[in-house]
Amino acid sequence: MVSGSEPAIIEDVVRPLRELLTFVLFAAVAVRLGQRIRGATPLARRARAPVLAVACFRCAVYSGALLGRRVAADSGVVEASLWALALAVPLTAVAFLVGLLRWWVFMARSTQRLVAKLGAHPTPEDVRLALAEAFDDRSLAIVYWLGDGDGHWGDADGHRLDPPSAGPGRGDRPRLRAAR
Repeated sequence: MVSGSEPAIIEDVVRPLRELLTFVLFAAVAVRLGQRIRGATPLARRARAPVLAVACFRCAVYSGALLGRRVAADSGVVEASLWALALAVPLTAVAFLVGLLRWWVFMARSTQRLVAKLGAHPTPEDVRLALAEAFDDRSLAIVYWLGDGDGHWGDADGHRLDPPSAGPGRGDRPRLRAAR
């Protein structure tokens, strides 16, 4: 260390700037997760919701710790906030695990509902309705590739359909074509 004391610019500028940027980063992550959840499929919402909860918790605890340190640096509230902030790191990993578990449980229950709905010889529309209900996606459409080389997409009756456009919650065309 060149000097015997910390320059005043560190306490007056660098530390508050670091705290502000950290809060902005935590808030931006929470907002972006919220936006992604709002535009996601019901299944993706189930998986991401726990992560959003932890992100909001982390942002709130961090701002509480900063405020507590400014008001009463030696209080027990600051120490509790710092412990909660440290706990938020493994809690984030647990939130991802809970999201995955919610995904798996939903898929297992959906598959059970699907099997229960389908009879011995369902019509293509019965299959579409059962899939839409089981997987909680009312916009679900089943299309088929009809023909070779220069064929086209069609429904179960062979009527020509334009391929669904890619968008939030929709598969894109390359994946649909690869599934022929």
